[in-house]
Amino acid sequence: MDLPISLGITIENVCNTLMEARVCTQLNHWAIKPNVNLALHEALGELYDGLNAKLDGFVESAQGTYGRVFKLSIPICRTEASRAIEEVVELKDYLLKARTAIPHSHLQNELDEFLSLVNQIIYKIK
Repeated sequence: MDLPISLGITIENVCNTLMEARVCTQLNHWAIKPNVNLALHEALGELYDGLNAKLDGFVESAQGTYGRVFKLSIPICRTEASRAIEEVVELKDYLLKARTAIPHSHLQNELDEFLSLVNQIIYKIK
């Protein structure tokens, strides 16, 4: 059973977006010097660690739910430290949309955990 496209969001799109967010967050973490913005540097490190810890379980759970291995890829991430906060807010907005597009409550619950992590980081950096 495939996830119907809702709001232009598929389960593969959600997995790809989370992988892209993880990689780009780590690159932005490295791009922001601690002596320039320690709070942002540390918050992005915390976000990367949290995304990394949750991502494997989410992808495997989604693949098990849909009974297939997804074809996943991410575009090249270019770091722009000046957009780091904006990118975290954009991830929050995406997660809110993705949650409504996924019909399975257990996957929605996992997305809620990602959303909780992102909200904590936004609190720390804004």
